[in-house]
Amino acid sequence: MRCAALAAAVLLLVSAPAAAKFHDTHRFAATGRLVDRWTIDDPQECGPVGDGTLTVDFASAKPVKATPVIDPWALLAPIDPFGHVGSVPPKPAVGTIDLVDNTVPRASYDGSDCGTEPDKAGCGSHPLNPGTRVTVAGYDRRFIYVDLGALFTDYGPCHLGLADDFSTRDGVLRLRMPSPSKLRTRKVVRVTGTSHSHGTRRYTTSDVMRTATVTFTRLR
Repeated sequence: MRCAALAAAVLLLVSAPAAAKFHDTHRFAATGRLVDRWTIDDPQECGPVGDGTLTVDFASAKPVKATPVIDPWALLAPIDPFGHVGSVPPKPAVGTIDLVDNTVPRASYDGSDCGTEPDKAGCGSHPLNPGTRVTVAGYDRRFIYVDLGALFTDYGPCHLGLADDFSTRDGVLRLRMPSPSKLRTRKVVRVTGTSHSHGTRRYTTSDVMRTATVTFTRLR
């Protein structure tokens, strides 16, 4: 997985007696979207030509209580039945994956019919796989990050672009955090991160936009 982010995300364990005094200060929830607008131009006889999109929308299944702290940033909460406190682990996510495939076969070299219509089973809208989880965790002293533990490739013959998960080219999607005083004094704080990338591999070109927002609500 994303080595740089995992190395920077610090896991803090506190003894059970100390954890008994732990008080959550916020609840948070994440939302995100990935859109991959792709084209394919396969020069082979009867190869696919055209475009399509992959759109993934996701959200935390429910808000999570935690205490944001810095040095570096971490979102802390009790993490086991023994009351130890550490970084909030990945939590369940809900959402949809929508696949559009507008490709058609390139004409055969002799002008003959390329055969049956392309099989596009798997295109359309699907729920995220059960068990999909979203990670919200500290990255360093300025950023947290959001990641989605899901692959977008298991949809049969429906053509896809180059994006096969939510990770960015350089790791994970980072969101710049506000000052700690803003979290302490404002009832609701939203932080957003975006990433735009463009890539080409073999006959496929993808233009990918990733966006995520984490909303912190102060509990008291």
